[in-house]
Amino acid sequence: MEEIKIQGARIHNLKNINLTIPKRQLVVITGISGSGKSSLAFDILFEEGKNQYLRSIGILAGLDNEDRFDTLEGIGPTVAVRQNTIRQSNLRSTVGTKTGILNQLALIYASDGRALEGQKEQLSPGSFLYTTADGMCISCQGRGSYYDINLEQLIPDKTTSLLEVYESLQVTTGFLRILKKKYERYFETPFWELPEDIQAEVVYGTYDNGKQSYCLERILRNSFEKGEDVEEVYAKTICPDCQGERIGEEARKVFLGGKKIGELGQLTLAGLLLFLNELPEEELSQFGKNVTKNVKETLRQLIRFRLGHLTLYREMASLSGGEVQRIFLNLHLESRLDSLIYVFDEPTAGLHPSEKLMLSQYLSGKRLMPERTVRKYTFDDKDSLILEHVNTHSLKDLTVVFPLHAMVGIAGLSGSGKSSLTTETLLKRLTSAGNDKQAIAGKYGNAFGIAGAERISGFTKISQEPIGRNANSTPASYIGIWDKIRELFAEQPEAKIRNMNAGYFSFHSKGACQDCGGSGYERIFLTSDFSVDKRCQTCQGKRFKEESLSIDYQGKTVADVLEMSIAKAISFFEDHNSIVRPLCILEEMGMGYLTLGQPSPSLSGGEAQRVKLAKELGRQSKGNMLYVLDEPTTGLSLYDTALLLKLLDRLVTGGNSVIVIEHNVEVLKNCDYIIELGPEGGDKGGEIIAKGTPEQLRVNPKSKTGKYLV
Repeated sequence: MEEIKIQGARIHNLKNINLTIPKRQLVVITGISGSGKSSLAFDILFEEGKNQYLRSIGILAGLDNEDRFDTLEGIGPTVAVRQNTIRQSNLRSTVGTKTGILNQLALIYASDGRALEGQKEQLSPGSFLYTTADGMCISCQGRGSYYDINLEQLIPDKTTSLLEVYESLQVTTGFLRILKKKYERYFETPFWELPEDIQAEVVYGTYDNGKQSYCLERILRNSFEKGEDVEEVYAKTICPDCQGERIGEEARKVFLGGKKIGELGQLTLAGLLLFLNELPEEELSQFGKNVTKNVKETLRQLIRFRLGHLTLYREMASLSGGEVQRIFLNLHLESRLDSLIYVFDEPTAGLHPSEKLMLSQYLSGKRLMPERTVRKYTFDDKDSLILEHVNTHSLKDLTVVFPLHAMVGIAGLSGSGKSSLTTETLLKRLTSAGNDKQAIAGKYGNAFGIAGAERISGFTKISQEPIGRNANSTPASYIGIWDKIRELFAEQPEAKIRNMNAGYFSFHSKGACQDCGGSGYERIFLTSDFSVDKRCQTCQGKRFKEESLSIDYQGKTVADVLEMSIAKAISFFEDHNSIVRPLCILEEMGMGYLTLGQPSPSLSGGEAQRVKLAKELGRQSKGNMLYVLDEPTTGLSLYDTALLLKLLDRLVTGGNSVIVIEHNVEVLKNCDYIIELGPEGGDKGGEIIAKGTPEQLRVNPKSKTGKYLV
């Protein structure tokens, strides 16, 4: 069939729609948030494509469509690329491993590499990969670097006693008592006069059954992992053995074109392509030539995607959203499989206007975006946060001034350093300053490379990370109204007669269906990491046992309430202000379509971010807070963006400050002040190329964003 035909699609908020979709074409599904785009694309097309394929090979026999639709014809095997499944946190996952380029280079080195010394046996491909036990550098475990304490920076005064060292690190009273008992005779001794073995034990601790004792390294590592900026005293150190090449000693003796594979891992993709183009053909076997040809084609494609500034060893966790999306897009474009249906979730998210085609005009021609509120005050350093000497990732020793009580936009091409500046530097230094009362009081001035931290009452990052990672988490539980709803059911006369407390109206406590444990489905594992879900035949997906469903409040069971949209719930609970108030904020943000019981992992990044913002707005009262948002318009139509802008303006009008990382020109046009990084991404970025009001950026010839702010 040349078409996919759907009859009666009715999952979530889809209302029995009939649709014909052409195959072998690029099809766009559009509409405002909550109109059913993801329900159609993923819950119907992707899920049924996957299920029909599994049924066709004898798996999942008897699993029906479970009332998601009447009929669906012409579907083929499907592949999904979702926003919320591609973010990486594994430090060993790099551009080279994710694209497969490192594996291919390892094949070339194993085949055609030449050792300068006496190497009797030819090394295997695994010996050239830092991800294998045979290939990794033993000293750094294949990381290329490790974190170490700069003792001279931590304890610059030679007269500082051991007690003063612990006090400077804010060791708790309980631990201080234990440490004093352990090192009592040395507590008043200057650290630098301690015996070497005591110094080593204080700094690095001792190990008992693999567990490290309480020591300075452990204290600083905990601070680092909590996001505090301790890099001046606990800094990344290049491994002295492999010099950042990540691979073991034997592989470091093998060369190709005068370079080791670890050196290629540190080249940019553009630099690697240049190296391979200049590699003499006589150094390669026919096998090597074939693999090199494949590598060069992959590199050209990545460079066309404007990723040439990345290195193979760049950790995926450090990439911007736009860079991650493009790497995953390239992986699918390289596929040699035929007749697949690819379902992408907003593949242009995170891209600058110059990196994608503008779809930015309303089809109706009407202007719906709110006009920027022009603040009456002028910006100066006395009402700002100031960062000094910012060198995070590709940033080049920047001094950055963030005006307070304003909406400040951080603009620039993907990879230019926007997240490095805000999340990796500003928030970390604020965290460190917030943990040091002396720094806040100004005793040590700009001790953490940040000034003005005392000018805000607090700060919070509103990211697109999921608000919950399991199906038990819902919008209702996240914004704090689910407990109140359960208490309402427990207060009903029949519930009191049966001694049913609030736990009986929880689907992961006493009220849960015993067969499915309150999940509403049976999970069928096909492999250790691949499963499909089948609706629970006992509760029919309602998640509760019969006893709990026998109690109603105003004619609705607890399961009925979970299926309510936010808009309907506002009317249903109109007499309960503590429940209605946060729901009204969500409706103002254009999210009245969400159901109270929708599993949190199913929310898009943009939806999760707006739920977090609604929670903050619900409890915000005294003002003078700093809110940092990372691309909040992801997944939003212009209509929804207009609603978001009004709420952000309300925050600023209430005396708060907003910093927003954005590519969306409608948001940037509504900012009071813009800081633009560039001029390109990666090592070609990391500089401030323009700053000022939107009007000032429009006439700044150095700005790459200004021409879009019309």
